[in-house]
Amino acid sequence: MNSSKTVRPHDRLYLKENRYKKTLSKFLKNEKSIKNFKFYDFSMKKNLKINHKDYLRSWTFNDDKNKKILMNGTNLLHCFFYS
Repeated sequence: MNSSKTVRPHDRLYLKENRYKKTLSKFLKNEKSIKNFKFYDFSMKKNLKINHKDYLRSWTFNDDKNKKILMNGTNLLHCFFYS
């Protein structure tokens, strides 16, 4: 199981450029029933330890810029925001 505390370069690009927000924004702008929206970043303040019995649960680690990142056993980085 890869519990590395590094963020892959292509993942960092997605996090940096907020591509998730851009994609969702494009979709929401085309929805006639939605008049306006705004995104707020969510940052995890609590440390979550790796559950070695269940790797599909998420855990946190600090990246090289000391930002808390959520990850799970599928090496999926979680980007949370709400509107």
